[in-house]
This record gives sequence, structure tokens and C-alpha cells, in this order.
Amino acid sequence: MCGTGQLALGAGMSAAQATPETLPHAHVAVLGAESALAGELLRLLAAHPAAPRVQPVSTLGGSAPEDLHPQLRGLALPETLAACPSDTDVTFWVSGEWPQTSGLIIDLRPAPLRPGWRAALPERWPALPQADLAGYQGLSAAALGGALALEPLLRLGVLLPKGLRVDALTGGDTLRLSDPLGQQRAELSAVLPGKFPLELLEAEVPGARAALVVTQAWLPDGYSDHDAWQAYREVYSGQPWVRLRRSPDRPLEPADLAGCATVELALDLELDTGRLVISAAFDPRAARAARAVAAFNAWLGLDPTTGLEFSAPG
Repeated sequence: MCGTGQLALGAGMSAAQATPETLPHAHVAVLGAESALAGELLRLLAAHPAAPRVQPVSTLGGSAPEDLHPQLRGLALPETLAACPSDTDVTFWVSGEWPQTSGLIIDLRPAPLRPGWRAALPERWPALPQADLAGYQGLSAAALGGALALEPLLRLGVLLPKGLRVDALTGGDTLRLSDPLGQQRAELSAVLPGKFPLELLEAEVPGARAALVVTQAWLPDGYSDHDAWQAYREVYSGQPWVRLRRSPDRPLEPADLAGCATVELALDLELDTGRLVISAAFDPRAARAARAVAAFNAWLGLDPTTGLEFSAPG
């Protein structure tokens, strides 16, 4: 389904290691191009070495991308279409009806993980995914922050099955609870291995670009502050997706991460009770879009970080 008709790269090869003759590429479409998340996706894909054609698709067919998203001004993107081209290899599905395509789908709408699909979480991939997956599914901001907060505890088997709670503040058009019926709770539960009693509450704050997701978990008796930090360092050391911030005089500043794919985590452990509070700060558009592009990279056999930024642009 690739535009080259082959997946020529070895697992994890970066675009810099490939030549134009060996670099696989795919024709991609972004469905729901009018949304803010789609604008960030289009910005990343327009400069991606393996995406020679990036087609915005929107109900606002015939619109110039820069009219929908000013940050796209000057990028080589065509006008929006009302439907995906028939030869689309990969569709980034941000909103709208089910894509009419035989190619790969990367679904960025908040929804529980489908059987046979892979969560777009490169932090937890033990090896690069294979190219024959049915599709990838992105996570909402609340589910992403909660999943990254819990991953080290789950991987090391030290998370106690009680009192698990996730509270998220994200940007929106109005001040409201964004998930009163628990859809994002189901979304996060679907990517956790096993069954855990979980509460999740997300509130939208008008004008906020950053997200702050606070997760409460419980650790076994005798688990120290050093043990907790060591668990997170063991899982996240040496990769760019998550940065740990420990110093108490440098609090998490979500606004500092605008345009950056990295999620920052801070830990606070209540020693006498074992209650661990994990705070995740990130730009939800940038972080979610980057992980969707990582899924695209991995499907092509490229290193997941190809074409991505891990510091705030400009």
C-alpha cells in the first residue's frame, strides 16, 4: 500500500540513513482538516520526508489550508477536498465519517481501542510495529496523560488495584466537563493491561493551549521516593517522548511545552500512605499529532521519531 510499492527500510532506520531510492513513502490524507489537531498534523506532515503528497480533506472543500490554520502559510499543501483520493495509502482520521479507503487508518477520535488495532503510544512499543496492522488509534489528552503516568508502574508490576484517579484540564471553547458519560475513562481502561477501578474527570478551560493531567495511584508499603523515581527513569530514560522533572523549584509549566511533542512528568509520593501523584504537562495538539506521525513512521519501517520535533519550535 506504500507509494513506492515496498517497505524497504530495516526496522528503526532513520530517514537520514536512507537514500531517495530506498526511502519508502506513502500518499496521506488528513480527514477533518478544519480541526486544530489536524492543523498540527498537516504542519508536521508537510515537511515529512516520507510523505510526498499530503491531502487535507474537509467538509470545507476547496479551502486553502492556510485559511483554516495560519501556521500552514507558506507550506506546500493543496486545497482541501471533500473526500480522500482513491490512491490514499494512509488516512489520519481526526473527525468525520469512516474513511472510504483500503489503506491504513490512524484514528485520532476519542474512542476505546479496537481489537487488532495498536495504540499510538511509541513509549510502550517493545519493538517497531509491523506494516500489516489494521490500524492505529490515538488517545485523547486525558487518556494520553494517564497512560504515560501509569506505564512504569504497570510495567514493573507495582501498581495497587485501588483508588486510581485521573483529573485533566485541557483547552476548549467553553468552561465545561468534556466527558461526563465516561467515554475517555473507557478509552484509558482499554489500553491498561488488566482491570483497574478507575475514575477520570476532564474539564475544558477556554483559551488554554496546554494540558495538565494529574493521576493518583497507590504503591505497596515500603516503596520509597527513590524507588518511585527509579521506576520512571528505568522506563523513560534515553527516549525523547517523556521528560522527568524532579526539582521542586522548577514546577511543571505546560505553556513552556507549546508546539513540543514531549510530555513532562513530575512525581509526589506520600510515604506514610503510598499515595503517588503523577502530574503530566504537555501541548495536547503537538503531543497527539506527533504520536500519530510516529505510528505512520513505524508502519513504513522508519524510526518513530522521523520528521518530529522534541523542543518547542522557534
